Amino acid sequence: MVVKFIFGVCALILVAMPGRLAWADAAQDQLVEQGVAFYDDEEYEKAANAGYANAMYNMSNCYYFGKGRNKDLELNKYWILQASDHGVVSAMTIRSSYDKSEGEDYRYWMNKAREHGSVYAKVSLYLQGYAHDVPDLYIQDKVCVYVRI
Repeated sequence: MVVKFIFGVCALILVAMPGRLAWADAAQDQLVEQGVAFYDDEEYEKAANAGYANAMYNMSNCYYFGKGRNKDLELNKYWILQASDHGVVSAMTIRSSYDKSEGEDYRYWMNKAREHGSVYAKVSLYLQGYAHDVPDLYIQDKVCVYVRI
């Protein structure tokens, strides 16, 4: 019951808070359409090579888990780097984990993920001692991450 209440509060807060709007230009629209066409044909690698960011992230998962490809951690890392450079938030948080000391690379990529709306990245930065990077961290953010909502 408590978890449902917390989930409801977090959902209400997220809906009530105005988010940033991102507008795509014609070139980005065309890239998305091309990527979707590749997905429809199940040609994920072509979509990734064409610059479709979500395909890059999916290729990293294919190589990490060995789904449809041989398991290859070097290619997994290559596609994570590509996806994070193209704005995939999940890839940014994974890329931050490559910095085992949780130093400047960690901080840079978690801040990039935070700028793209990742609540997990905000809380993670706070917990790693970078509280000054997240002045907009609210208690509901911490609660949502702690209960994994």
